Amino acid sequence: MREQTIENQPLALVAESNNSLRRLISTILRHQGFSVVEARTAEEAGELFTDSPDPIGLLLADYDIAENAGGLKLALQLQKRFSGLHALLFGTFAPSETELVLIRQSGMDFLSLPFSFGRLSQTLERMRAKIVPGGLLTLKLEVPRPLEPSGSRC
Repeated sequence: MREQTIENQPLALVAESNNSLRRLISTILRHQGFSVVEARTAEEAGELFTDSPDPIGLLLADYDIAENAGGLKLALQLQKRFSGLHALLFGTFAPSETELVLIRQSGMDFLSLPFSFGRLSQTLERMRAKIVPGGLLTLKLEVPRPLEPSGSRC
C-alpha cells in the first residue's frame, strides 16, 4: 500500500504478514508523524524500497517475517543499499545473543511482542529524532520582522 508523503514527514515501511498488526503499527506511525507504506512479505518490502520515489528512513519489520530471522536479514540487506536507514525489529521470539549484538551494532532496535502502545511510541519518537533533526516537537517558525512606521528614516 502506497500513500502520499507529506513534506517534513519521514517515510516508514512496515513489513509484517499479519494484517491486523501491520495496520495497527501503521496507524501508530501516522499518529507519530510518519507517512507509511506497507508490505506483507520481505520480498515486497525490498521492492517498495527500490521503487519508492521518496527515501524511506525507517523500516519496522517482523523479525520472523520470512522465517529464520527474515526481518533481520531484510534490514541488513537494505541498510547496505540505503545508507541512513533506521530499523526497528519486533517479534514474539527474542533473537539469539549473537543476533541481538548484531542488531545493536547495526543501529537497530528490537521490541518483543506484545509491546505496549507507550513503549512503541517512545521508541518511534527516539528513532524519528534520528531521522528528522529535532524530533517530533520541532516547529520551524518564521518570525516576521516588525514593520517600520511610515515616514521614519534610519
